[in-house]
Amino acid sequence: MKIYKTVFVSLILILSLFMTTASAKNIFTINDDLDDVMTDYEENVSYPDTDIKKITINRVNDEVELILELNDDGNIPTSNIILFFMYVLTTHNTYTPYYGVSAASGESIDLEIEAMVMAENDEDVMTDYSINKNKLTMTFNLLESYERIVGVGEILLTWAESFASTGYYDEISLEGVYTFPSVDADGPYKVMPGDKTTFNGTLDEGNPNDYTWIWTIDGTSITKEGQNAQHTFLIPGNYTGTLYVFNDQGQYNIDSFEAQVKGTVTNGNDNNNGPGFEILLLVVAFAVALIILRKRK
Repeated sequence: MKIYKTVFVSLILILSLFMTTASAKNIFTINDDLDDVMTDYEENVSYPDTDIKKITINRVNDEVELILELNDDGNIPTSNIILFFMYVLTTHNTYTPYYGVSAASGESIDLEIEAMVMAENDEDVMTDYSINKNKLTMTFNLLESYERIVGVGEILLTWAESFASTGYYDEISLEGVYTFPSVDADGPYKVMPGDKTTFNGTLDEGNPNDYTWIWTIDGTSITKEGQNAQHTFLIPGNYTGTLYVFNDQGQYNIDSFEAQVKGTVTNGNDNNNGPGFEILLLVVAFAVALIILRKRK
């Protein structure tokens, strides 16, 4: 009986660890100045309905929640000509949240989130949306669970009474707000199969600890974190990858690198495309439990 209890408790602990790891959140918050709405004549005006206050991006597992929040005195427009779009960059794809309302009746609402796949095909991945006064909330699923959100691109919200009117717009161009340091992924890295490769990322200025560092290998799900992350290549060949460096405000920079793996194939503990440690641990635990139960019978 004690063996059953021990196995059961062990499985519960392992499952809890696995679920906790899988439900980790990745959050960006992009703040914008208020009362910075412009007209087509480049006049600065006060117009809360088009005045972006904050963009928040939350992630739980493979689902992403995007919240557009306007000036406290504003309301998300649902009539006339409205357009909101931005870019969300991940380690493997680019997502484009889009909210549009047609002219005249304002009854036709076009709202979607497209994922750019290989910069060729679009796929609508939005799962839900809601509008509550000055907040627009959109949720979508990432194409791959192992993707990491590393930054955002241009953010634009426009409003106009008709195609002939001047209208208003608020634009957040991160390049104009913040100058990100230059990133160097070093390389080419020359190693033998089975040898541990240590990547060496550098910045031209600033403190590296102020940023998150993500290394990916092209064509795989491999994601390594850290300025000097490590990976073991088991199969000979020339590999390419990308280094992403970003902060918690969605600002980022990237650089590519090459790894040259020459020699004969060796056995090792770090597969080029191996499953995560948590999954292996879970499988082993279940296997041990089954063996014990069979022996008890």
